[in-house]
Amino acid sequence: MAVVRSEECHHTGFAESVEYRWSVPFITLPAPVRVVARLVCALGWSFGAYFLSLFASAMGVFSPTLSKRWVEAISRRWVSAVPAMLGMCMTIIGRRPEKPYFLVFNHISWLDVPAINALCEARTVVMAPVVTMPIAGRLWRGLNPIPTRRIAEDTPLCLSEMMATLRRGENLLMAPEGNISPGREVRRFRPRLLEAATRCDVPVHYVSITYRTPKGSPPAADRVLFGPDPDFPWPDGKGNIPEAEFEGWGKQRSFLSHIVRLLSLPYFEIVFRFGSEPIHGTNPVQLANALQQATTDLFVPLAGHSPKSDSDGLATHAG
Repeated sequence: MAVVRSEECHHTGFAESVEYRWSVPFITLPAPVRVVARLVCALGWSFGAYFLSLFASAMGVFSPTLSKRWVEAISRRWVSAVPAMLGMCMTIIGRRPEKPYFLVFNHISWLDVPAINALCEARTVVMAPVVTMPIAGRLWRGLNPIPTRRIAEDTPLCLSEMMATLRRGENLLMAPEGNISPGREVRRFRPRLLEAATRCDVPVHYVSITYRTPKGSPPAADRVLFGPDPDFPWPDGKGNIPEAEFEGWGKQRSFLSHIVRLLSLPYFEIVFRFGSEPIHGTNPVQLANALQQATTDLFVPLAGHSPKSDSDGLATHAG
């Protein structure tokens, strides 16, 4: 369903390029039923895609090329449908870059990666555990991501894969912050992997991500956030997380509790705000700083961290 909100167009200056993907199931069901229905739907879809992917891989004994194409098509169809099954609506402000592109985004939630992959067909730099998860890991591998860990030993191989991707003229996605944030601000963009762009002389596009919930629902900071990043220990230690940011994650809760609270919403919205022009750089540090500032200029913090005006909520209910 499409919902036109003229005030959104007015405030962003992108009146000619606002796109809505607002078709999600189970909005009108009671919250407990909605949670169960969405879980069953998402899990059933994932298991079905998993077994189809297994079958497609088995066909590799007859035609490896066709098998690989089928596996990718199944994974692409899977990731394109998952956000809506979770109750996620999408609002796209600005114009997506024309192919081929290198696109970076700020990182707030585990939801960012499936959402942006549903929107953009590209190789994505992901954390290694994503591709080793049961069931979903196989489907992610079908999208040919570039897995990496936060260790120096992984950087050369990841960088090499990114450069090869760009030189083949393929699309590339990356979150330069390196880990999720509580959605108060855009963290420092790490320059190391942006060296792929400077070496290949490729301009970098950028998009800011934020989340919103319907009026009358708990704010996005309460329902969408789940963190901090598991690579930072909690509650025994806080790693490199600043005290003020650590507090921003709110009360500790299990992932099951988080997903139940999220799916109980009638819907929630992810908002993509695309930059108008890519940024070109010859120095990775300067490029990272310029991209962070440009993304920050588009970024809207998650509601719920501090008092917000009505314009921070959704102006219209879906359904």
